[in-house]
Amino acid sequence: MGAVPLEESAPDPSKRAGVSLWRCDIQEGIVGHVGIKVRDAEPIEKVLRRFSTKVKRSGLLAEMKRSRFFMTQGEVRKMKQQRSARRRQKALRHQGRFSKE
Repeated sequence: MGAVPLEESAPDPSKRAGVSLWRCDIQEGIVGHVGIKVRDAEPIEKVLRRFSTKVKRSGLLAEMKRSRFFMTQGEVRKMKQQRSARRRQKALRHQGRFSKE
């Protein structure tokens, strides 16, 4: 689990020199796949920032946290209702701010 260079797991013969791919397979591809291309002379800090941003936007970590423990259908339903109630409360709070008086 985690980020590994693509060269170690599956070599690509058509790859250009100086460009490498990084990927993140959560639970060996069960959840998803995120990859980036490392550009020539790109600092590793920038590569890691782009990679972590892409992982966050894809929702892989959130899905992994959600599926860490088994939830019964009743628990799933209860969580959905709680999320819906929070959305409604937030919409009501914002509705008062933008209404014309």
